[in-house]
Amino acid sequence: MKNKLLLKIIGYIFVGLSLLITVLLVTNTHLLVPNNYILAIDGFVVSRNLIIIFLLFGLSQLGYYLLNKIK
Repeated sequence: MKNKLLLKIIGYIFVGLSLLITVLLVTNTHLLVPNNYILAIDGFVVSRNLIIIFLLFGLSQLGYYLLNKIK
């Protein structure tokens, strides 16, 4: 019983955390582009953004997996 409740809470934390980070990154674009790379190579910025996107996707999928595992 306690393990199911703990997994459910962790699942909600993962999903909520990924949503919070996504909203933070959408509203504050200065977090994605460092000051030194504003006029530099775009590949660094694109690859960094893709890594952030895939990490957030994986975190949310882990949360949904933990939530669906309980049912």
